[in-house]
Amino acid sequence: MRLPLILLQFLLGLTILCGSGNEAAAGLSVEASLSHLAFPVDQGAMLSITVNGSGRSSAIELPEIEGITFTGRGQASQMSVINGAISSSSTSNYLIRAEKPGVYTIPPIKVKVGGESAITKAMSFEVTPAAAGKGNSAGTAVSPGRSQADEEAGFIRVSETGDHYPGEIVPVTIKAYFKERYRTDISSLVTMTGDGVVMPQLREKPMQTREAVSGETYNVLTWETTLAGIKEGRHQLSFFLEASLLVPQKRSSRLFGGGMFDDPMFNDPFFDSVFGGYQRRPVTVTSPPVFFNVVPLPAAG
Repeated sequence: MRLPLILLQFLLGLTILCGSGNEAAAGLSVEASLSHLAFPVDQGAMLSITVNGSGRSSAIELPEIEGITFTGRGQASQMSVINGAISSSSTSNYLIRAEKPGVYTIPPIKVKVGGESAITKAMSFEVTPAAAGKGNSAGTAVSPGRSQADEEAGFIRVSETGDHYPGEIVPVTIKAYFKERYRTDISSLVTMTGDGVVMPQLREKPMQTREAVSGETYNVLTWETTLAGIKEGRHQLSFFLEASLLVPQKRSSRLFGGGMFDDPMFNDPFFDSVFGGYQRRPVTVTSPPVFFNVVPLPAAG
């Protein structure tokens, strides 16, 4: 009779262990974000709703806003187990279009998962009149020209995009390269310019690595994000970010009244960095043109 008792104790312990794993996964939270807070009426923006703390399917109650339409553009899920603790999240994407210019507010969005529920924060955005002719992408700034200092500082590379259907979510990798021999301060996140394509705002801290390119060592910042085309055609895009170079300044021997500082020994660049100080030089790092091709949806049947 002891064997069934031992087996019962084992099963009871297994049940408690599994229960503790599910408890670690509890704690529902939701977050909503817009790819752009301002965009022309002939463009659109991407609304992303992320549900954290549950691997089960969620019910999202989208609000009804006069003059605004929401079109589902897919969902992505992620789950991980670290030291027995389960964490999961899912992100639902919606394309937002407006019938006319104006300022709109998305009220808190309710999300239900099983017997739990949570709400997002309210968000406001502006829809501007359509730009005459070809303009910049929805909610993005105009990419500035590049100076010689910009060329010297670094560059941006974006992974290939290929051909995609309207509204298709396309994963892309953006890398910003800065020469290691320069001290660099980043002033902004990567911004996209172009027409007919939207990109979510980059929120996460980039991964930092080093790479050698053509014999030069670069500090590299990497972002994983997505692009989505909102109208058919071949769209030319550009990516850029603002930064500052801290450039060592050449010291002047006059500051020291000549003497030993005129000795050739002190012509070493090390003494420039010690006695010369640094000058902050603003630069704009950009990518070559990136072409995103949006093809028509296949005919039904």
